[in-house]
Amino acid sequence: MKRLILSGFLSLAAMLGLTMDSRAGGLACGHVVHSTAPCASGPCTVAPCSPCEEYIEQKVIRYRSVIIEKDVEEIVRKHVTREEKYTYDVQVPVCVAQKRQETVYVSVSKEVEFTYNVTVPITVPEKRKETVYVNVSKEVEFTYNVSVPITVPEKRTETVYVNVSKEVEFTYCVTVPVTVQEKRQETVYVNVSKEVEFTYCVNVPKKIEEVCQQTSYECITEHVTECVPVCKTIQVPYTDCCGHCYYRCERITVNVPVTRCITRRVPVVRDVVVCKTIFEPVTMVGKRTVCETVPTIREFTVNVCRHVTENRVGKKTVCEVVPTIREFTVNVCRYETQTRVGKKTVCEVVPTIREFTVNVCRYETQTRVGKKIVCETVPQVREYTVNVTTYVTEKREGCRIVHDCVDEKVCRKVQVCVMEPYEECIRVRVCPAPCYSSCYSCAPAPCYTPRHCGLFRCGH
Repeated sequence: MKRLILSGFLSLAAMLGLTMDSRAGGLACGHVVHSTAPCASGPCTVAPCSPCEEYIEQKVIRYRSVIIEKDVEEIVRKHVTREEKYTYDVQVPVCVAQKRQETVYVSVSKEVEFTYNVTVPITVPEKRKETVYVNVSKEVEFTYNVSVPITVPEKRTETVYVNVSKEVEFTYCVTVPVTVQEKRQETVYVNVSKEVEFTYCVNVPKKIEEVCQQTSYECITEHVTECVPVCKTIQVPYTDCCGHCYYRCERITVNVPVTRCITRRVPVVRDVVVCKTIFEPVTMVGKRTVCETVPTIREFTVNVCRHVTENRVGKKTVCEVVPTIREFTVNVCRYETQTRVGKKTVCEVVPTIREFTVNVCRYETQTRVGKKIVCETVPQVREYTVNVTTYVTEKREGCRIVHDCVDEKVCRKVQVCVMEPYEECIRVRVCPAPCYSSCYSCAPAPCYTPRHCGLFRCGH
């Protein structure tokens, strides 16, 4: 684009230069340049005029702009893909058996003194009144049954459980790490540029005409007639004591009407057209380059440490409870029922009011010290063997794709504006000799010496 604009400017400059040269050197006009020089005075001779203008055909070279296509070489950068080997470090797990010590907490019982609160009853004597029923005794015979205990020895059998230890084989599962190579795929995102149309708003200025009212003041001239007091001197005749008549001057005030012009400003409201520029939003569509991330799947090999479950057989000591029967003798007390005749005193209840003292039990909190068994966790160190996986760094070689930029010459066609000469036949006016008209007076006139000024065109 820049090259096209530059070629257009160069062609325009060439056209302007050629036009100026054609006007300066080959002026195609039949003008005669007259040089004024003093001539000898003489009578004016009037002669018939010969024809002053002659036209001839002449070929002129002109230039016109022609757009041609031209091959231009330019350097374009292209991406070239190649594979490159590189070395990377991989952490490989190595399982090693190590002995370690761990701290195990064992519960140990011990007696600890602690303080607790006990509510102790305290007896306080109080006097109260109650209605007491007094028993009046009398003897009455009755029959009752009495259970008399008789002790008889008996033999009984009980089952006692005794702990017997024995070794029992059991099967347990152990997870063993196994390293296996697996192929996996990962998604790599590559940026790809593309042009996307988008809409944007542009505020375009627009001129509108509005009619507004404008107040201006105009001067109006008015004629006002007013009475103005004017002092005048008049001669008043009077007669003195001797009878002589005289005139004396007296000043009197007379109201004289006077007309004067008064200019008054009157407001005039008129409509005025005002041009305003407003901005209207215009939605335009443009293009911009957007980078999209395109997922690409590639395959690579990794070492996966899997755990395989193995069944193993071990031995442990198990305590079984074995029932054992033993015989022992106990004294069993049985009851036999015997009927007897006795006497009992029957009481009749007679209500009597009496005053008595009772012990009221109230509770009082006391602090006492007791002992209880507390289990403490005591750390003990024991040794056990574990499989420790350590990682060893290994160097491996892989291939990756590398993008290089390579300069390449590309030939493309460009439109160039070139000035092309062409011939054109035109008519040129030629003045061979000056022509003097008979309308001039016979006064001495300047002498005109014709001089051909080149080839002017007849447009002047």
